[in-house]
Amino acid sequence: MKTLLLLSSFLFTFLVSMFAQDGAPDPAFGGGDGLAYQPIFQGKPSQGYGIAVQQDQKIVISGTTVGPDSNGHAFVLRYQENGDLDNSFNGSGIIVVDQPIHSSSAAVKIQPDGRILMGGDYSDSTGQYVAIFRFTQNGVPDNTLDGDGRASAFINNKYMDISTMALQQDGKILLGGYASRGDEADSFLVVRFLSNGTLDQSFDGDGIAITGVGEDYTDVNSLVVQPDGKILATGYATFNGNEDFTVVRYNANGTLDHTFSGDGIAHVTVSDHDDRVYSALIQPDSKIVDGGFGHNNITGKRSFAIARLNHDGTPDNSFHGDGIAVLHITDYSDQAFSILRQPDGKYVLGGSVNAGNPSFGFVMALARITEDGVLDHTFDGDGFYIYPLNNSFESQINACTLQSDGKIVSTGNFRVGPLNQVMAFRTLTGLSTSNQGVDQFIKEVTIYPNPVTDNMVLKYSLDQKEKISISICDIMGNTIDQLLNRTERNSGNHEEHLSLHKDLVPGSYFIMMETERGVNVIPVLKE
Repeated sequence: MKTLLLLSSFLFTFLVSMFAQDGAPDPAFGGGDGLAYQPIFQGKPSQGYGIAVQQDQKIVISGTTVGPDSNGHAFVLRYQENGDLDNSFNGSGIIVVDQPIHSSSAAVKIQPDGRILMGGDYSDSTGQYVAIFRFTQNGVPDNTLDGDGRASAFINNKYMDISTMALQQDGKILLGGYASRGDEADSFLVVRFLSNGTLDQSFDGDGIAITGVGEDYTDVNSLVVQPDGKILATGYATFNGNEDFTVVRYNANGTLDHTFSGDGIAHVTVSDHDDRVYSALIQPDSKIVDGGFGHNNITGKRSFAIARLNHDGTPDNSFHGDGIAVLHITDYSDQAFSILRQPDGKYVLGGSVNAGNPSFGFVMALARITEDGVLDHTFDGDGFYIYPLNNSFESQINACTLQSDGKIVSTGNFRVGPLNQVMAFRTLTGLSTSNQGVDQFIKEVTIYPNPVTDNMVLKYSLDQKEKISISICDIMGNTIDQLLNRTERNSGNHEEHLSLHKDLVPGSYFIMMETERGVNVIPVLKE
């Protein structure tokens, strides 16, 4: 009965969201302006880098703060659905990692069983380590991870940093960043742990893949696991003297996938200046979407940018003509650090812009882009939302995700006085994801059972002959599995019997029905 009540609330919220104003802050969150911010230590700066939403809609954020010892410390905190700190989590809502010298957190994920996984790195007098930390739902270290809730691996390089984390369907944990000995170009770094915290020796022989990419500076800022188990490591690398959008695809065993761009490495030159990817996703059609910043030839400054690649690593010229879209938001430097794909196929970029006066610094911003690569003017009237600016604060979005009710939640920093504080910001999208869908040529859509365990039946009606495909996606818009390849269906009533992969973890997902005329989205809860 409890599950049915949760599902009813879940679907009701989706119906209500049909009438929300696109791009507006959510007045039901934080102080009534969609914003909640929190000092970790009084008088010390902090910043959020990772965000995840639990099934009960509580929001988990990880990041880095300066401690009383003046060293960096990784932290994780949890907000209630309304933006208040959740004191049931560790008694205060906040956990700060205690490491000998310095620690930082790059990302946070919620495991299928509700345990919270945080990834990052730390250093001590012996060197630098990649690290994962796992906590129970109430904020206690999970001792099933390497005995004390934390696991690490020494990286034998002079410089190293972890920027991203991904959780595979089989429970294995991926961390990504860069490594350098200092006397040569940086390398892509991907590390894989087993779920118990030991390095996965089946991944590149020792659990650690270090790949030389480009000529100089490089970094992995996003990891995505494809439905076939191959791994996309996306970020930037230097080619011909400038940083380019760069994607490396690994086989599941950690070797380079030479079916991808000929050698496993694809790079996109957005401009004749430095361009960087900070976030990436994979679509239901297997196309790869990169979000970050690129040089804008109109302003001469950095701007939000997207590149879309085909499955084989070649540019997707059906997107904006050449596979690249650079967005003119302000006449100053703008930077995107996060991307998500809505269930209706639109993209949302989060980052920061300079809203009118360079001396004031940056403020957080969101931009929504159509599938064709142009600003979506139904989002706050012009395609982007910019947080109001004055000279007393700065703010920036570093990561964002989509709640099951269609709202966007973001994290980053919000300046209060002289110090940055970790923040959460919730935005309305006007996203329509009811069972009736947004595309009226697909009608009378029902799915049962919902919640689902393994098998489900999808019923619908078409008003004309269509070629239809059905996939399941996570709340970031990443394709998890293809349930029905593109198949022709006549007009009339249809019934599809669909099976979920046995390793699909419990949680909230979207079933996406796509035709040449559009997409229909149905929320589904996997038990």
